[in-house]
Amino acid sequence: AAAATTTTTTTTTIRGVPTPRPPIREATPGAYRVDGIDGPSNDNDLLEDEYDTTTVPTQEQQQSILDAHLVEQQGYTDHEDILRQIQSLEGRNENLDIVEAVVQEEPKFWQKKSARIGFAVLVTVVIAVVVVSVVLAAGNTNSSPVLASSNETISPAPTFMPSASPSLEPTTAEFTILYNFVAANSLDNGAALEDPSSPQYQALKWLYQNTNLNEYADTQRMQRYAMAVLYFSSNGEEWTVSDNWLSHLPECEWYNKGVTFCDAVSSGVSNFDLNENNLNGKLPAELYLLSDTLVSLNLNANSLKGTLPTEFGLLTKLTSLNEFGLNLNDNELSGPIPTEFGQLVGVGKLDLAANNLTGPIISELGLLTAMESLNLGTNQLASSIPEQLFSLVNLVNLDLHENEITGTVSTAFGLLTNLVDLNLDFNQHAGTIPTEFGLLVALESLKLDNNNLTGTVPSALSLLTMLGLLWLHENDFEGPYTCPPSSVIDDCRISCSSYFNAECRTLT
Repeated sequence: AAAATTTTTTTTTIRGVPTPRPPIREATPGAYRVDGIDGPSNDNDLLEDEYDTTTVPTQEQQQSILDAHLVEQQGYTDHEDILRQIQSLEGRNENLDIVEAVVQEEPKFWQKKSARIGFAVLVTVVIAVVVVSVVLAAGNTNSSPVLASSNETISPAPTFMPSASPSLEPTTAEFTILYNFVAANSLDNGAALEDPSSPQYQALKWLYQNTNLNEYADTQRMQRYAMAVLYFSSNGEEWTVSDNWLSHLPECEWYNKGVTFCDAVSSGVSNFDLNENNLNGKLPAELYLLSDTLVSLNLNANSLKGTLPTEFGLLTKLTSLNEFGLNLNDNELSGPIPTEFGQLVGVGKLDLAANNLTGPIISELGLLTAMESLNLGTNQLASSIPEQLFSLVNLVNLDLHENEITGTVSTAFGLLTNLVDLNLDFNQHAGTIPTEFGLLVALESLKLDNNNLTGTVPSALSLLTMLGLLWLHENDFEGPYTCPPSSVIDDCRISCSSYFNAECRTLT
């Protein structure tokens, strides 16, 4: 609406009667006409539409109406309210020029209304800022690990072939997500990750740099992480062969001596074989992360150190269908055999020989009823043979030689009728050889030499028609006893250790 600046008198026709219009007064500064609302565009049009009489109101009538409406002006809320009030005057002999006078005060109302609206907008903006700040602060807290899901996208470092020795210290939010994910899936809740020099932290940095990280399922992320921990823990740069290790290629294409590294269906590592490959360092517990698919683990003949991880008790997919089972033979491992190994109920072969293991032969091994081969030889195990081991009726090979095993040789050995190879030499066994040994009809090799055995050699041994090797020397047996003919036993040593000395075959 525009303010009027002149006074003009015109003539118009109201309800068919020509009549002069009342003068349109000059508007008070700041006053508004009710233009563009419900049709009328100026005062003259308004009077034509609303004025319902042919009589021109007097000046006194105009003032009377003005005064009456000005009393109520604070009750007006908008132009439409004013028009409704004016429409109520239809049929009365009143000058509708009051519209201009009434709305002269309206700017004050709109100023107040604008102030209220501005204040409301300001309050809304402040509240929104506070809410957003709280949400962002909650998202960045590290007070508790958050398990990352496969739906979370992590932006890896832009490297095509990840470095075997990552040097950058990641500080991004994406790295924090990965850190929390790995920590949440680690039995130590990420304690090892707190040391930036640890193999675990180095493996995590390497994993973060994987160019295909966002394409990996959670299980593959943890699989690559576990294998990277082994690499960093055992000086992977010095391995005899390390083709493709820590490359962008799928881990199933990394070097492995086994014919089949991964399961064809799940692409999970199933047959892990790095025997005789110069692995030198601590045996990491993180290999338990392969437990969903791992059926054999062969790290024989390396230089792995540390204790046997209790977490290996979770490798419950180890099976008797594989020739290796769990083979850690000929390393530098120390400490006791964890009782958690009693959970490996499906394992077919457990070989912990040629290490520096101490403590007892744990009775929990008697739970491994699927086991066909148990080799604990050449350690420092000090105990008697637990009776629970005689429930392992599927045993074909039992090797406990060169330890500090004490006690008598149990008659329960007669229960192990599937035994083919039994080696108990270089221990501290006492007592006699039980006649129940005559029940071991599948036995091909029996070594009881270098113990403290006494008494006579039982004639029941002559029943072992499959026996090809019999070592009984370096004990305190009483004679007489002579080895069976060489056509039955190829290598028999009774009184001395020389294979070439015929006298060693006879006990007098």
